[in-house]
Amino acid sequence: YFVYIDADDYLLNNDIYNIQIDALENHPECSMCMQQILTLNDGDDPKNGNIWPTDKLLIDGAIIDKESFILNDLRGLNQGYMIRRREMDDMESLYGKWFDDTVITLHHLNYGPVFFINRADYVWVQYKKSISHSQKGDEKELIYGSLPLHHAILIPSMSISK
Repeated sequence: YFVYIDADDYLLNNDIYNIQIDALENHPECSMCMQQILTLNDGDDPKNGNIWPTDKLLIDGAIIDKESFILNDLRGLNQGYMIRRREMDDMESLYGKWFDDTVITLHHLNYGPVFFINRADYVWVQYKKSISHSQKGDEKELIYGSLPLHHAILIPSMSISK
């Protein structure tokens, strides 16, 4: 299994990885285990954080298929996932040399559904000097507006058809 965790963010509880491993061991059909993310502004108390994503499909123990996952825009941050390690496809030949962690996460939807655990142990801290806060106006619009396009272009083999 592998997870993403950024150096400047943290976990509220360190048992989440064991819980995710247990879920994946008990559900071999699933390619990933997902939890929600707690987002905070730098210096805020976790009690004042926001949980993301939220959706009626996100109930503890839910197994979410690729179609529902994509059509309901359930992707939170990649740091909320534990992904079943497998022999990796040649990501560069599939997506070009500019693939990122989101592409890797979405790519693994091809291997099976996502198991959801109703927790938000990963804390994503929003720093004032981060790219998501320091960019203004057109720069910010360009960065955020181009991300979905960037991922759509890089995932030509992804399909929600059955």
